[in-house]
Amino acid sequence: MATLLIEIEGVMQSWGYRGRFSYRETALEPTKSGVTGIIAACLGMKRDADLAELNNLIFGVRVDSEGTIKKEFQTALNVINTEGKNPQTQLTYRQYLANARFIAGVEGNLELLTKIKTAIQNPYFSPFLGRKSYINSVPFLNPNVDNLVSSNLVEALSNYPYLKIPDESKTSDTIKLRLVRDAMPDEENETQDYRQDVPVSFSNREFLTRKVITEWVDVKYSKQEDKNVSI
Repeated sequence: MATLLIEIEGVMQSWGYRGRFSYRETALEPTKSGVTGIIAACLGMKRDADLAELNNLIFGVRVDSEGTIKKEFQTALNVINTEGKNPQTQLTYRQYLANARFIAGVEGNLELLTKIKTAIQNPYFSPFLGRKSYINSVPFLNPNVDNLVSSNLVEALSNYPYLKIPDESKTSDTIKLRLVRDAMPDEENETQDYRQDVPVSFSNREFLTRKVITEWVDVKYSKQEDKNVSI
């Protein structure tokens, strides 16, 4: 058992899970399909590739900075109707998260995670944060932190340092952060929810449903300033 930890931070990011057609919403944290897409792009997998191996990884996200939901308007030209006729200009509404920061984790076989780590360091296709114009503002793999660890997902996300300078008025050296993760088999919890974001095929936009659990974990502040280099 091992867990690979990926930093996701950007001025703009969008994690679609429900919106269709002219109104596109964003989830409050990276979706499983979104992070699977990042990994698949780095591995050089085509849109019609078999995603079963990646979907079997246990997935979770720690929310270091919630960000703010914003809305933008885009004009789509020559949008045809269901009969393939009458192209029109259509105004679309699209949400995105501004200035959010997350730590995403995938738990699974060490050999597979090592392969994924190497691919993220040398991506085949360019990864992005939900939309092609939204890019990560820090390296996905922080060179100053151990990002492939021999522990389960919750332990790894709890032990990963919070890389922000604490408020001098605070006396505690920890901060409580929200964590959203895959539910274990037969796990029941009052926070449980269902997300239709397990990708079967990116080419056909087919998704399965998973059960998620939300919990809060105490995380230590980093003893050093964040030394990530913007890319």
